[in-house]
Amino acid sequence: MTKKLFSNQTGSPAARNIIEACGLVLALALPSAARADTPTQPREFTSATQSSSAIQLTWFPALVGDGETRHQVPSLLYRDGSLIAGPADISIYVDIDLAPSTTYAYEVRGQDVDGTIGPAASVSGSTADLCGSPCSLFVSSAGPRFESYDPTGEIELGVLFNSDVDGTITGIRFYKGSLDTASHTVSLWVSDGTLLGTASAPGSEGFGFQVINFDQPVPISANATYVASYHNLSPQFHGGLTDHYFDTGGPDNVPLHTLGANGWYHQGPSGFPDQEAPDGRNFWVDVIFIPAP
Repeated sequence: MTKKLFSNQTGSPAARNIIEACGLVLALALPSAARADTPTQPREFTSATQSSSAIQLTWFPALVGDGETRHQVPSLLYRDGSLIAGPADISIYVDIDLAPSTTYAYEVRGQDVDGTIGPAASVSGSTADLCGSPCSLFVSSAGPRFESYDPTGEIELGVLFNSDVDGTITGIRFYKGSLDTASHTVSLWVSDGTLLGTASAPGSEGFGFQVINFDQPVPISANATYVASYHNLSPQFHGGLTDHYFDTGGPDNVPLHTLGANGWYHQGPSGFPDQEAPDGRNFWVDVIFIPAP
């Protein structure tokens, strides 16, 4: 807080008091967002429906400091006025175990090391209706915020899931990047590595979710664990990848449930994804499921 307006003060004590009082009023009148020691408002706070019970929230964290000292601070995340996460160094949060067809109010704020809390950014988010038939792990509007690139070569990417009821998987759904024009193979596995079905499709232009259907629907049993995967034949991966997506456990779209804290992968030719990815990573692999009558 600035009390001295000049480097060398002169005059009577009364005059100096007036000058100092004016400086105090001026400092207090400055907006808090303009002060370097107060966290800024987080930017680009957005929500995206993921399923009947989950909403994804993303933002750019608040900053403190000026110039070279400017840095991010931990975030505090609130739902309907109650703290649900933080303070933590996060910029993505998947809010799970929510009621279907319901709208929630969210706020995110920054908090510095001294406990000073900055102004809030606000957004509302809604869950989807209960899953019908066919059903998928993620709603059609869900997806990665950015495309990802990896030059490490062919790779099989998967997701662990189960269902509350018997039914059939008619195909696999996955996010394809705009530069990915290679052929793809999709597979459905039991969690022990037993292959249940596979199908292929030639490369195509465009980006977004692509569905490859099996020649015949593949039956699955209630409460058994399965892995849905796709194989990218390109020497360079261009697709969907979101870190920290599964940090909160991942979404449920009843009767379907994602399982585990990460996606799964296998480097090289097509094969069972037996390696767990780090960092709560979601590879955006999905299924097309039809519950048994």
